[in-house]
Amino acid sequence: MKIKLKQEYLIFILLFLIISTALTAAFFIKDRIALHKEEIQKFSYNEFMENVESGQVAKVEYSTKGTKIKGELKDGTIFETTKPTDEFNKQLLESEVDVVLTDIGSSSTLKNLLAGLLNFGLTFGLFVFVMMRISKSIIKSQTSSMNANFALVQTSDYTFDDVAGNEEAKADLAELIEFLKNPIKYKRYGAEIPRGTLLSGSPGNGKTLMVKALAGEAGVSFINVSGSDFVQQFVGVGAARVRELFDLAEKHAPCIIFIDEIDAMGRTRNTSGSGASDERDQTLNQLLVEMDGFNSNKGVLVIAATNRPELLDPALLRPGRFDRHINVELPDVNARYEILKIHARNKPLAKETDLRKVAEMTIYMSGADLKNIMNEASIYAARANHKGILMEDIERAINKVIAGEEKSNRSNISKKDKEITAYHEAGHALIAKIVANKSIPKVTIIPTTKGLGGYTLITPQEKMYETKQEMLNEIKISLGGRAAEEIMFGEENITSGAGQDLKVATQIAEKMVKDYGMGKDTGLVSINELYRNSYAGSTNDVVAKEIKELIEESYKETKEIINGNKAILHNLAQALLKKETLYESEIDRIINGMELEDIEKKEEKKKIKEPVIKDIFIFNRRRRLVNNK
Repeated sequence: MKIKLKQEYLIFILLFLIISTALTAAFFIKDRIALHKEEIQKFSYNEFMENVESGQVAKVEYSTKGTKIKGELKDGTIFETTKPTDEFNKQLLESEVDVVLTDIGSSSTLKNLLAGLLNFGLTFGLFVFVMMRISKSIIKSQTSSMNANFALVQTSDYTFDDVAGNEEAKADLAELIEFLKNPIKYKRYGAEIPRGTLLSGSPGNGKTLMVKALAGEAGVSFINVSGSDFVQQFVGVGAARVRELFDLAEKHAPCIIFIDEIDAMGRTRNTSGSGASDERDQTLNQLLVEMDGFNSNKGVLVIAATNRPELLDPALLRPGRFDRHINVELPDVNARYEILKIHARNKPLAKETDLRKVAEMTIYMSGADLKNIMNEASIYAARANHKGILMEDIERAINKVIAGEEKSNRSNISKKDKEITAYHEAGHALIAKIVANKSIPKVTIIPTTKGLGGYTLITPQEKMYETKQEMLNEIKISLGGRAAEEIMFGEENITSGAGQDLKVATQIAEKMVKDYGMGKDTGLVSINELYRNSYAGSTNDVVAKEIKELIEESYKETKEIINGNKAILHNLAQALLKKETLYESEIDRIINGMELEDIEKKEEKKKIKEPVIKDIFIFNRRRRLVNNK
């Protein structure tokens, strides 16, 4: 739409220029035609006086302010000449010449001025008229296209059987069904039915699916719109759309209005007075008006969803508007198991495929992630012509979702780069085992399609809180790769591979100082709450100093640990260079002092079975994928 409007503006400007040029040219051509039509002859003053004396001059016009004389002979010839003095007037009168005194210069100037003003006025007036007509047409077309955008008034095919996990959220939504089916019951008890319900939570947790299931359970119509549908270029269009949405919902009652990504239209209103967000503010104001005047007993529920509730205007969240807040969280292990069963309904699973184990492998993954994994596993199974979906297919799918496909062509990787990657990943693994005894299912130096030069998989623990020591350990694990590079290759030969690791370490340290009151000098305060993200220069300096000290102290301890276990680091790196990928049993034995050759001899008669990948935390040369809790 914006591109279309820009094209129309260019057409308006071009039309204005064409009309203006045409009118100017018309006035110019008219004057030129008039001049050519008169065929004015130029006389010298002597020739002029000779004609006067001979009685040939019929009429003369001249200005007292100018020097030019315009006249007409008795035979109709038009002529021009100049007057040297004003005394010739006496001779003209004596020769019975009709003399007309005019202010030719002023008349001509006034004529040109009036012509120019008329030209501009007509052109500008026409331009404004056309603009107003077309603007109204655009606004009308945008408003009338409302039903096209909202058109999907439908009955949902989903039910709560299609939704797993978040039982508390489902229970809150299920209560709304009674509001739709039997509003009189609640009215009899004097209960006010919630006018609006706000679902919040990270992407992929199933907010939209829950609302569709709610509509399906209640057997009512469902209007699914996005907050961005109400953000338009022309002021007033968004507000008109809000009005039409509520009118449409009332016509289809009982009905559910679902506004996804409501933060696009419901952000905190502009208070700067700049007028830059007039359209957004008017749209939000209209939504507030509709919510205030909306009678929920009519059988219409308004439900909204957002990933960022902190951006919403407080007026939206007060009682009487979106007064019921439901948080849709990441699924726990039991919820993940139920979600996997739903997404495996129509898929042929092999007998040995254990979805409970898959649920344990996918800590901190959303429902959308799990759906994607099962789909990728189906593709792998079909590609390999397996009789059913094997655990190895699911494992490959998890690897792909986390880190991407392993690159088959690795000929462009130099021996030196491979060595740096091996020591970098060995540093992560060594620190993870020593400081936190983490489970490490896999370490690899094989690059992937997501740009990873190598990665270390670490199984996180599912828990509610993190202690200060645990966060410090996470910082050390992040810095393990850089520390290994510096120790093995020298400070001047450290690489850019730790860029994302440093970012992760900084984010953890920043939260410790700003949010959790774990800084020495900042004390037991929430810096973000105290200063509302607007710090004075001195405060910024103190916070930056605290963060830097936390990271530097952790880095110092990390290097001390690696220096004290350099032989183990070397064995891990050499094993990676030889095998490219190490699994948990191999990693644990090397950490406990065994060398790769000893492990291979011991396992000669017993093939090491590759374990299942459990992790979604990845340390690597290029990036570390960190789950957003």
